[in-house]
Order: sequence, then structure tokens, then C-alpha cells
Amino acid sequence: MTIAQTTAKPAGGYQSEPRKLKSVTLRSTYWGYILVPNSAANRRASVVEVLCLFFSVMLIIAGLGQWILPGATTGPEVLGIKAGATLVFVLLGGVLMWYAQRGLATEVQIDLVEGQVRLVARNRRGKARVQTAMDFDEVGSAFIHRSHAPFVPSRLFLRYCDTEVLIEVACGPEAELEDLLDRLAADLVAPPSAVRRADAA
Repeated sequence: MTIAQTTAKPAGGYQSEPRKLKSVTLRSTYWGYILVPNSAANRRASVVEVLCLFFSVMLIIAGLGQWILPGATTGPEVLGIKAGATLVFVLLGGVLMWYAQRGLATEVQIDLVEGQVRLVARNRRGKARVQTAMDFDEVGSAFIHRSHAPFVPSRLFLRYCDTEVLIEVACGPEAELEDLLDRLAADLVAPPSAVRRADAA
């Protein structure tokens, strides 16, 4: 599994209106399709990103403001303390800004042209970053981890070879996940033994 020189496909190129299910939003493209999990984390991603950007700006302003605001003390006795505080505020603001711009919403790209599965993070401006990528022949198995507790959704995973590295594709009603599993099994050309409908080991 390699990520070097692997890029996420653009958000455009949709061939039809997205199909919204309880577990995922499915977008067909000219190169394959995108599965966007309808998870709480994805639903909150834009809000969290905006909050991170807001607080990052506030921290940077607070760090620099103690030098330029009217009445700011710049005597030698406080110079070291103010320099240290400024450094901390600016660094924290920079980390928050970097975190928000990396993208907090995730999607799974099934690229039928390149024969590749990609886990992608996308920010609210549409900029994408590949987190994990594997070729179809590197997919060891596709399976549903069935929930035995009420209000806890079942989850659909792809496993990298025979390792413990997993890509979560969707979570939601088992009937939808079964349909997605069948489609993935066909698209990935997985051997029958690779597709398991039993609980995850």
C-alpha cells in the first residue's frame, strides 16, 4: 500500500445526481464512484473546520496584539514573557489552521479506471488529500462488522491484504451495507472467499 504520487480525484465529473442513502451518499463519476459516509463526523466537519479557523485567527491576533495594541508594555522586564507568550499563541493558531485546512470530511473513492481504492480527506473548499490508497489486488477482504447493540450501527470495512489495516466504507443499516458489499465485491473482482458476511474477526 503506497500513497506516494497518489492523488485524489477531483470533486467534479459527476455523471448523475448523488444517491443519498442512510449509510452513504453515492456519487457516480467518469472514473468510478465516491462513497461519502453519512457519519456524525462528516456532518460536523464544516462546522469544526470553521471553528478551528476562527480560533486560530483569534490566537494569532492575541499573540501579536500584545505588541501593537495601544498601551502595550514593551519594557525589558516583560520582554521575555511576552515573546514566549507570542510564540505559544502563534504556534497554537498555526496548528489549528493547518488542522482545519487538511480536511476533516472523509470519503472513499473507488477508481475503476486506475483500479484503486482511496480514503480521502476533503475540506470545505473541495481540496482533497489522500490518507490511504490501495490497489484492487491489495484488498484482502470486504466484510460487515455487525452490531449486536441497539442504536449502534453496523459497519462495512475493506481490509488491506491480510493485515489489520482497515478502511471504513460506511456505517448504517445492514440491508444497505449488504448491497454496498455486493457492489464492491463485483467491482473489486474479489475472489468469493474474500467477501465475508460474518462478524469481523
